[in-house]
Formats: sequence, C-alpha cells, structure tokens
Amino acid sequence: MRPARIPYRALLGFALLNLLMLYFWTSAFLAPAVYVFFAFLVLLGAACYLARNGKVKPLFLVTLLSFMATTTIASVEAILWIHPHLLRGELADWAYGRYHHYTGGMYQPDKHCGYRLKPNTTYNVYWAGYWWKHRTNSKGFRGPEIEQADVVFLGDSMIYGHGVDDDQTAAARFEERTGITCANLGQQATSALQALRTFETTGIALKPKVVFFCAHMNDIPEAEIWYPRSELEHFLASPVDSTMFPEANKRLHPTSLLRLDRTWREQVELSLRTRGLLTWISKNGLKAATSLLGPNAAVRHTYTTGSPIPLSHQYRMTASDELGWRVHVKSLQRLKHRCHEIGAELIIFDIGMPHAFVSDMRALAQELGVRYSDAGSKALSLALSGEQIYLKDDGHWTPLGNDKIAEALANEFAPEVKLLASDLTTKQR
Repeated sequence: MRPARIPYRALLGFALLNLLMLYFWTSAFLAPAVYVFFAFLVLLGAACYLARNGKVKPLFLVTLLSFMATTTIASVEAILWIHPHLLRGELADWAYGRYHHYTGGMYQPDKHCGYRLKPNTTYNVYWAGYWWKHRTNSKGFRGPEIEQADVVFLGDSMIYGHGVDDDQTAAARFEERTGITCANLGQQATSALQALRTFETTGIALKPKVVFFCAHMNDIPEAEIWYPRSELEHFLASPVDSTMFPEANKRLHPTSLLRLDRTWREQVELSLRTRGLLTWISKNGLKAATSLLGPNAAVRHTYTTGSPIPLSHQYRMTASDELGWRVHVKSLQRLKHRCHEIGAELIIFDIGMPHAFVSDMRALAQELGVRYSDAGSKALSLALSGEQIYLKDDGHWTPLGNDKIAEALANEFAPEVKLLASDLTTKQR
C-alpha cells in the first residue's frame, strides 16, 4: 500500500517554519552562514519532496535539528539580553560590541576610508565595561541632523566620544557651553588621513568657520594599517591642492553582490549577540571563556588613575612610524589648505600625552602656521591631580574629561568663533 501524502498546505507550513528557524540559527553560525543556509535549504527541499511522496521521517529529522538549534541559540540570546553583565572583558566586547561592519555593526565599508560610520543608526553600544547611546544622522556622523555648523571637530575615538552618550562628547559640550553649532566628525581608530577625507566629503559642505583637529599618538601607525604603502607614497607625492586620495586596503572595499558570504553578513543575516560570543570562543577556547563569566571574573586592568599612556613613551621608533608621521604631516598640510579655501581656521590640539608627541605636535602647528591649543595637556593635569578625566580600564575621556576639553577650547576660542560667524553672516546679507 502506498504511503499517504502530506497535504500541500501542511507541507508548505512545515517548509516555512523550517525556513524561519534556519534563517535564525545560521545567523549565529561561525562559518560563512550563507553556505550553511543554502546547504540546509537543499536538504530541506529534499526532505519536503520525500514527505510529499509519503516519506516523512527525513522532514521530521530536519525539523527537529532546526528546532534544537533554534531553541538553544534563542535561549543563549535571551540570557545575553536579560543579563548583559554576565560577560566580562574581551568576551563581552565581542558579544555586545558594534565595532564591526556586519549587520548590527556601526560601520560600513568605504573605498577610501576603510570604514565609515553608517548613517541613520541608533544603537546601544558596549566596549570595555561601558554602555553608551550611539546615534548618527543622515550624513553619517554622530549628533543631530544639521545643514550647517560653525565648528567642526575632527579626530579619532577621543572626538567621537567612545564610552559616553551623544550629549557628553567634546563637540556636544562645546556647543552646550558656547551656543555655537558644532559637528562631531570623529571616528574610532582612524588617522589624520581619514579625518582629511571625512572633512573633504562631509565637513566642507557644513561651511564651518573653525575646524578643530585632535591628534592622537595612534594616528601615526594607523595610516599603514588602513592603507597599502604604495598608496601612501602616492599621496605623499601629490601636491597639497590635489584631489587625489589613496585607496584603503582592498579587503576593506565595499563588496559586490557576487561575494555572497560577505554580502550576507553585511546586509542579510540577523544581528545576534550569540554570534560574537561563539566567534570569540572559537578563537580562544571554552576554558578562556569561562574565566570571563560573572561579576567577579578576572579582567585585566589597563588604567586606573593618572595618565593612560606613559608620559615618557617614545612613539617614532621604526621606519613604518616615520612613514606614518610623514602621512600625518601631509594630511594636516592638505587639511589646512582645504580650510583656507573655504575661509575656515584650522586649530590643532592633542590628548596631552606622551610628552614627545605633544612636543612634535606643537612644532608641527608652528610649522604649518596654525594655532595650537593645550586643551589636552590641561585635561591631563587634572587627571594627575586626581580627577576622573579618563575612563577606568579604557583611557578615553569621561563625560567630565570631555567637558574639560570643551571648557579649555571655549575659553580660548569661543569669542573668535562667534565673531567669525557674525562677520560671515553680515557679508552674506
């Protein structure tokens, strides 16, 4: 006797249920999820075909496997959302962090910058024990939607405001203190070269009167991390008024739809905390993961009080560093030229450490013929006297630290910025 066929509607229901479960649990898969998804999809199709002809066992097994994977991952995901403080250290950074370009991440690939902040996003972001609210506008920078800004802030994570909410960054505090409209064009882990690109593509259109650039010692090695040496040499050989801009490493370029694995991870799969958790465990092992569970987990302390970077640290020690410094200088030369073209003033400041870097930045500002602010050094002095200027076990500015940076800059330059803005408004009339 021939086995009875499963009704078409029932079979379709089973297939859709399996498809939804498959989409969910493959989003946490460590291998390229798109290939796992389509491989299991083929298996599901074969099982449905057999079930239509009366052989239901394969479909039952496929459904059971998907259900077990889905409930397991859903349970872990629920725990990570309900009890986020369960994880510590790097394990928590990978599970909760959004410093990546996949779904749920704050970046998108960019041919010239490597990564850019995604526009129109709102995330709760975590790193190194700190949670903060991250919002970007349609232009892709942190802060409210604006068409014009009298002041633009450029820099890396110190200016972006790593570890603090949108209204606690240096740019936001400067605007609050002075009433002058500001744009925060900072982005984490970027060099002066990427700050230049951001200014050319986004900052110039804001028609600023003053441009603050915050320099960090890490700007120097990061140029060669993001760009091939050949592209950097080409940039160094270009005239200061050139529109040429180096291309970042090929692996950082936006991908085509033909790269299904990367397209899937960047645009299709679900953003699951379990994905980051499993990725970290696959790299470091389950034993290492267990040491970072619970509130009493042993976490390496990197900074408590005083200066996050040894003040005597030497930073230009290799040929690669020297290349990075030359790129840094050329980027600021071109940034000054761009500012001059639109009638804006470039003002340089740094984070106040280490001493060798501060000395070099002062000399560079003098060489470029631009003004230098010691706002970073003033903030460091407050930290050395005991104030909590830097985030513990992190080193970025606290809300207080950002406010002190803003206070120093406002006391030094706010009257001139207001006068420049007033003069320009009068001329436009």
